[in-house]
Amino acid sequence: MLAAGFLIFGIYLSITVFVFTLILFRLGSGVLDTSIHAYVAKVFYDSPSPVFIKLDFYWYMGAILGPLAVSIFLFFNLQVKYIFLFFFLMVVLVTVLFFRFCANVKSISLSTPEESLIENAKKIKPVSYSVLLKNKIILLSCTGLFLYIGIFTILSTWLTAYFSDFDIPLYLSSAFLSAFWIFNAAGIMISGRILKKISEAKLLLFCGIAGCAGTLFYGFSSAIAAKLAFLVLQALSYSSFFPLLNAVAVAEDKKYSGTILSITLSASVIGLVFFQPVSGFIMEYFKIQGINILLIVVSIANLAVIFSLFRARNKKSLK
Repeated sequence: MLAAGFLIFGIYLSITVFVFTLILFRLGSGVLDTSIHAYVAKVFYDSPSPVFIKLDFYWYMGAILGPLAVSIFLFFNLQVKYIFLFFFLMVVLVTVLFFRFCANVKSISLSTPEESLIENAKKIKPVSYSVLLKNKIILLSCTGLFLYIGIFTILSTWLTAYFSDFDIPLYLSSAFLSAFWIFNAAGIMISGRILKKISEAKLLLFCGIAGCAGTLFYGFSSAIAAKLAFLVLQALSYSSFFPLLNAVAVAEDKKYSGTILSITLSASVIGLVFFQPVSGFIMEYFKIQGINILLIVVSIANLAVIFSLFRARNKKSLK
Protein backbone atom coordinates (compact mmCIF):
# COMPACT_ATOMS: atom_id res chain seq x y z
CA MET A 1 0.00 0.00 0.00
CA LEU A 2 2.82 2.40 0.87
CA ALA A 3 4.67 1.62 -2.37
CA ALA A 4 1.47 2.01 -4.40
CA GLY A 5 0.75 5.36 -2.76
CA PHE A 6 4.23 6.71 -3.55
CA LEU A 7 4.10 5.38 -7.12
CA ILE A 8 0.68 6.85 -7.88
CA PHE A 9 1.61 10.21 -6.38
CA GLY A 10 4.89 10.18 -8.31
CA ILE A 11 3.15 9.60 -11.64
CA TYR A 12 0.15 11.88 -11.34
CA LEU A 13 -0.34 14.73 -8.87
CA SER A 14 -3.80 16.14 -8.12
CA ILE A 15 -6.09 16.82 -5.15
CA THR A 16 -8.13 13.66 -5.80
CA VAL A 17 -5.00 11.53 -6.10
CA PHE A 18 -3.59 13.23 -2.99
CA VAL A 19 -6.63 12.21 -0.90
CA PHE A 20 -6.60 8.68 -2.31
CA THR A 21 -2.89 8.20 -1.66
CA LEU A 22 -3.23 9.56 1.88
CA ILE A 23 -5.74 6.77 2.55
CA LEU A 24 -3.28 4.24 1.12
CA PHE A 25 -0.47 5.69 3.25
CA ARG A 26 -2.47 5.53 6.47
CA LEU A 27 -3.79 2.01 5.79
CA GLY A 28 -0.36 0.81 4.72
CA SER A 29 1.35 2.39 7.73
CA GLY A 30 -1.15 0.86 10.14
CA VAL A 31 -0.85 -2.63 8.66
CA LEU A 32 2.95 -2.38 8.44
CA ASP A 33 3.34 -1.11 12.00
CA THR A 34 1.14 -3.85 13.46
CA SER A 35 2.64 -6.61 11.32
CA ILE A 36 6.26 -5.72 12.06
CA HIS A 37 5.71 -5.46 15.80
CA ALA A 38 3.70 -8.71 15.80
CA TYR A 39 6.41 -10.47 13.80
CA VAL A 40 9.08 -9.30 16.23
CA ALA A 41 6.96 -10.38 19.21
CA LYS A 42 6.66 -13.87 17.70
CA VAL A 43 10.35 -14.28 16.77
CA PHE A 44 11.78 -12.69 19.94
CA TYR A 45 9.19 -14.30 22.16
CA ASP A 46 11.02 -14.07 25.50
CA SER A 47 12.05 -10.42 25.33
CA PRO A 48 10.62 -8.27 22.51
CA SER A 49 11.26 -4.96 24.33
CA PRO A 50 14.87 -4.39 23.15
CA VAL A 51 13.85 -5.08 19.54
CA PHE A 52 10.81 -2.79 19.84
CA ILE A 53 13.23 -0.09 21.00
CA LYS A 54 15.47 -0.71 17.97
CA LEU A 55 12.43 -0.44 15.68
CA ASP A 56 11.57 2.91 17.19
CA PHE A 57 15.18 4.06 16.89
CA TYR A 58 15.06 3.50 13.13
CA TRP A 59 11.69 5.27 13.01
CA TYR A 60 13.40 8.32 14.50
CA MET A 61 16.21 7.96 11.96
CA GLY A 62 13.57 8.12 9.23
CA ALA A 63 12.02 11.19 10.86
CA ILE A 64 15.45 12.87 10.76
CA LEU A 65 16.64 11.70 7.32
CA GLY A 66 13.30 11.91 5.48
CA PRO A 67 13.03 15.72 5.60
CA LEU A 68 16.74 15.91 4.79
CA ALA A 69 16.19 13.87 1.61
CA VAL A 70 13.32 16.16 0.64
CA SER A 71 15.52 19.20 1.28
CA ILE A 72 18.20 17.81 -1.05
CA PHE A 73 15.65 17.28 -3.82
CA LEU A 74 14.31 20.80 -3.36
CA PHE A 75 17.83 22.28 -3.25
CA PHE A 76 18.53 20.88 -6.72
CA ASN A 77 15.12 22.12 -7.98
CA LEU A 78 13.96 18.63 -8.89
CA GLN A 79 10.28 18.04 -9.58
CA VAL A 80 8.21 16.96 -6.59
CA LYS A 81 7.15 13.73 -8.29
CA TYR A 82 10.76 12.48 -8.21
CA ILE A 83 10.71 12.68 -4.42
CA PHE A 84 7.78 10.27 -4.28
CA LEU A 85 9.32 7.97 -6.91
CA PHE A 86 12.51 7.91 -4.81
CA PHE A 87 10.55 6.83 -1.72
CA PHE A 88 8.67 4.27 -3.84
CA LEU A 89 11.98 2.66 -4.82
CA MET A 90 13.17 2.70 -1.19
CA VAL A 91 10.00 0.95 0.03
CA VAL A 92 10.24 -1.68 -2.71
CA LEU A 93 13.93 -2.27 -1.92
CA VAL A 94 13.29 -2.69 1.81
CA THR A 95 10.34 -5.03 1.11
CA VAL A 96 12.42 -7.23 -1.20
CA LEU A 97 15.28 -7.37 1.34
CA PHE A 98 12.86 -8.27 4.13
CA PHE A 99 11.42 -11.23 2.24
CA ARG A 100 14.88 -12.20 1.07
CA PHE A 101 16.22 -12.54 4.63
CA CYS A 102 12.95 -13.39 6.38
CA ALA A 103 13.56 -17.14 5.97
CA ASN A 104 16.89 -16.88 7.82
CA VAL A 105 15.29 -15.10 10.75
CA LYS A 106 12.50 -17.66 10.85
CA SER A 107 14.93 -20.56 10.85
CA ILE A 108 16.75 -19.04 13.83
CA SER A 109 13.53 -18.57 15.76
CA LEU A 110 12.37 -22.15 15.05
CA SER A 111 15.49 -23.52 16.71
CA THR A 112 14.39 -21.98 20.02
CA PRO A 113 11.87 -23.22 22.61
CA GLU A 114 9.29 -20.94 21.01
CA GLU A 115 9.00 -23.30 18.03
CA SER A 116 5.74 -24.75 19.30
CA LEU A 117 4.17 -21.28 19.50
CA ILE A 118 5.07 -20.37 15.92
CA GLU A 119 4.22 -23.79 14.49
CA ASN A 120 0.89 -23.95 16.27
CA ALA A 121 -0.10 -20.30 15.77
CA LYS A 122 -3.00 -21.32 13.54
CA LYS A 123 -4.37 -23.59 16.26
CA ILE A 124 -4.75 -20.75 18.77
CA LYS A 125 -8.38 -19.87 19.31
CA PRO A 126 -9.26 -16.27 18.42
CA VAL A 127 -9.96 -13.90 21.30
CA SER A 128 -12.27 -10.89 21.30
CA TYR A 129 -11.01 -7.36 21.85
CA SER A 130 -13.37 -6.94 24.82
CA VAL A 131 -11.71 -9.84 26.66
CA LEU A 132 -8.24 -8.34 26.22
CA LEU A 133 -9.42 -4.85 27.21
CA LYS A 134 -10.65 -6.26 30.51
CA ASN A 135 -7.00 -6.78 31.34
CA LYS A 136 -6.05 -3.74 33.44
CA ILE A 137 -2.45 -3.63 32.26
CA ILE A 138 -3.40 -3.71 28.57
CA LEU A 139 -6.01 -1.00 29.15
CA LEU A 140 -3.51 1.19 31.04
CA SER A 141 -0.92 0.65 28.29
CA CYS A 142 -3.45 1.81 25.69
CA THR A 143 -4.32 4.88 27.78
CA GLY A 144 -0.63 5.65 28.24
CA LEU A 145 -0.07 5.41 24.47
CA PHE A 146 -3.06 7.68 23.81
CA LEU A 147 -1.67 10.36 26.15
CA TYR A 148 1.92 9.90 24.96
CA ILE A 149 0.81 10.54 21.37
CA GLY A 150 -0.92 13.67 22.70
CA ILE A 151 2.37 14.95 24.17
CA PHE A 152 4.25 13.96 21.03
CA THR A 153 1.69 15.67 18.74
CA ILE A 154 1.57 18.91 20.74
CA LEU A 155 5.36 19.21 20.95
CA SER A 156 6.17 18.36 17.33
CA THR A 157 3.26 20.26 15.74
CA TRP A 158 3.53 23.55 17.61
CA LEU A 159 7.24 23.74 18.37
CA THR A 160 8.05 26.27 15.63
CA ALA A 161 4.99 28.37 16.50
CA TYR A 162 5.93 28.19 20.18
CA PHE A 163 9.36 29.71 19.65
CA SER A 164 8.08 32.29 17.14
CA ASP A 165 6.42 34.00 20.11
CA PHE A 166 9.92 34.60 21.45
CA ASP A 167 11.00 36.24 18.17
CA ILE A 168 13.04 33.19 17.18
CA PRO A 169 13.47 33.03 13.36
CA LEU A 170 11.72 30.18 11.56
CA TYR A 171 14.96 28.57 10.38
CA LEU A 172 16.17 28.36 14.02
CA SER A 173 12.82 26.97 15.18
CA SER A 174 13.06 24.33 12.44
CA ALA A 175 16.56 23.49 13.65
CA PHE A 176 15.15 23.05 17.17
CA LEU A 177 12.57 20.64 15.75
CA SER A 178 15.28 18.61 14.00
CA ALA A 179 17.29 18.57 17.23
CA PHE A 180 14.16 17.36 19.06
CA TRP A 181 14.07 14.26 16.82
CA ILE A 182 17.80 13.70 17.24
CA PHE A 183 17.50 13.73 21.03
CA ASN A 184 14.53 11.34 20.75
CA ALA A 185 16.81 8.93 18.88
CA ALA A 186 19.51 9.40 21.53
CA GLY A 187 16.97 8.84 24.31
CA ILE A 188 15.81 5.54 22.90
CA MET A 189 19.41 4.31 22.64
CA ILE A 190 19.97 5.19 26.30
CA SER A 191 16.73 3.43 27.27
CA GLY A 192 17.86 0.29 25.45
CA ARG A 193 20.95 0.14 27.65
CA ILE A 194 19.07 0.88 30.89
CA LEU A 195 16.47 -1.78 30.05
CA LYS A 196 19.11 -4.47 30.54
CA LYS A 197 19.17 -3.62 34.26
CA ILE A 198 15.57 -2.74 35.18
CA SER A 199 12.05 -3.73 34.14
CA GLU A 200 9.96 -1.98 31.47
CA ALA A 201 7.46 -0.69 34.05
CA LYS A 202 10.16 0.80 36.28
CA LEU A 203 11.88 2.46 33.33
CA LEU A 204 8.54 3.88 32.19
CA LEU A 205 7.95 5.33 35.66
CA PHE A 206 11.39 6.98 35.82
CA CYS A 207 10.97 8.38 32.29
CA GLY A 208 7.44 9.54 33.09
CA ILE A 209 8.61 11.48 36.16
CA ALA A 210 11.53 13.06 34.25
CA GLY A 211 9.33 13.88 31.26
CA CYS A 212 6.61 15.45 33.40
CA ALA A 213 9.20 17.53 35.28
CA GLY A 214 10.64 18.63 31.93
CA THR A 215 7.18 19.63 30.72
CA LEU A 216 6.44 21.70 33.84
CA PHE A 217 9.74 23.58 33.70
CA TYR A 218 9.44 23.95 29.91
CA GLY A 219 6.03 25.54 30.34
CA PHE A 220 6.90 27.92 33.17
CA SER A 221 10.47 28.93 32.24
CA SER A 222 10.90 32.30 30.55
CA ALA A 223 14.55 31.92 29.45
CA ILE A 224 15.11 30.42 25.98
CA ALA A 225 18.17 28.44 27.11
CA ALA A 226 16.18 26.88 29.97
CA LYS A 227 13.30 26.01 27.63
CA LEU A 228 15.67 24.28 25.22
CA ALA A 229 17.27 22.32 28.06
CA PHE A 230 13.89 21.08 29.29
CA LEU A 231 12.78 20.34 25.72
CA VAL A 232 15.80 18.05 25.48
CA LEU A 233 14.78 16.41 28.78
CA GLN A 234 11.31 15.73 27.37
CA ALA A 235 12.75 14.25 24.17
CA LEU A 236 15.10 11.96 26.10
CA SER A 237 12.40 10.90 28.58
CA TYR A 238 9.41 10.27 26.32
CA SER A 239 11.28 8.66 23.42
CA SER A 240 10.95 5.09 24.73
CA PHE A 241 7.28 5.25 25.70
CA PHE A 242 5.93 3.82 22.45
CA PRO A 243 8.01 0.59 22.34
CA LEU A 244 7.89 0.00 26.10
CA LEU A 245 4.12 0.41 26.43
CA ASN A 246 3.58 -1.94 23.48
CA ALA A 247 5.97 -4.46 25.03
CA VAL A 248 4.24 -4.30 28.43
CA ALA A 249 0.86 -4.92 26.79
CA VAL A 250 2.15 -7.84 24.66
CA ALA A 251 3.74 -9.47 27.71
CA GLU A 252 0.26 -10.01 29.15
CA ASP A 253 -0.56 -12.69 26.59
CA LYS A 254 2.18 -13.31 24.03
CA LYS A 255 0.24 -15.84 22.01
CA TYR A 256 -2.19 -13.03 21.08
CA SER A 257 0.55 -10.48 20.38
CA GLY A 258 -0.88 -9.52 16.99
CA THR A 259 -4.34 -8.82 18.40
CA ILE A 260 -2.95 -6.89 21.39
CA LEU A 261 -0.73 -4.80 19.13
CA SER A 262 -3.68 -3.95 16.90
CA ILE A 263 -5.41 -2.56 20.02
CA THR A 264 -2.41 -0.59 21.31
CA LEU A 265 -1.57 0.84 17.89
CA SER A 266 -5.21 1.79 17.41
CA ALA A 267 -5.01 3.72 20.70
CA SER A 268 -2.02 5.60 19.23
CA VAL A 269 -3.92 6.45 16.06
CA ILE A 270 -6.94 7.61 18.08
CA GLY A 271 -4.58 9.82 20.10
CA LEU A 272 -3.27 11.42 16.91
CA VAL A 273 -6.77 11.92 15.50
CA PHE A 274 -7.98 13.43 18.79
CA PHE A 275 -5.11 15.69 19.79
CA GLN A 276 -4.35 17.13 16.36
CA PRO A 277 -7.67 19.03 16.02
CA VAL A 278 -7.96 19.72 19.75
CA SER A 279 -4.54 21.37 19.88
CA GLY A 280 -5.39 23.27 16.68
CA PHE A 281 -8.61 24.57 18.27
CA ILE A 282 -6.77 25.63 21.43
CA MET A 283 -4.06 27.33 19.38
CA GLU A 284 -6.70 29.23 17.42
CA TYR A 285 -8.57 30.57 20.45
CA PHE A 286 -6.10 30.45 23.36
CA LYS A 287 -2.75 30.78 21.55
CA ILE A 288 0.52 29.43 22.96
CA GLN A 289 -0.60 29.86 26.58
CA GLY A 290 -3.42 27.39 25.91
CA ILE A 291 -1.04 24.94 24.23
CA ASN A 292 1.23 25.20 27.27
CA ILE A 293 -1.60 24.33 29.65
CA LEU A 294 -2.79 21.45 27.44
CA LEU A 295 0.73 20.00 27.31
CA ILE A 296 1.10 20.19 31.10
CA VAL A 297 -2.32 18.62 31.76
CA VAL A 298 -1.70 15.74 29.33
CA SER A 299 1.78 15.16 30.78
CA ILE A 300 0.45 14.97 34.36
CA ALA A 301 -2.36 12.64 33.27
CA ASN A 302 0.19 10.47 31.49
CA LEU A 303 2.34 10.23 34.63
CA ALA A 304 -0.73 9.21 36.68
CA VAL A 305 -1.48 6.41 34.19
CA ILE A 306 2.16 5.23 34.17
CA PHE A 307 2.19 5.17 37.97
CA SER A 308 -1.00 3.05 37.95
CA LEU A 309 0.58 0.74 35.36
CA PHE A 310 3.70 0.40 37.52
CA ARG A 311 1.61 -0.55 40.56
CA ALA A 312 -0.47 -3.03 38.55
CA ARG A 313 2.66 -4.74 37.21
CA ASN A 314 4.18 -4.91 40.71
CA LYS A 315 1.03 -6.48 42.14
CA LYS A 316 1.00 -9.06 39.38
CA SER A 317 4.68 -9.86 39.96
CA LEU A 318 4.04 -10.39 43.68
CA LYS A 319 1.18 -12.77 42.91
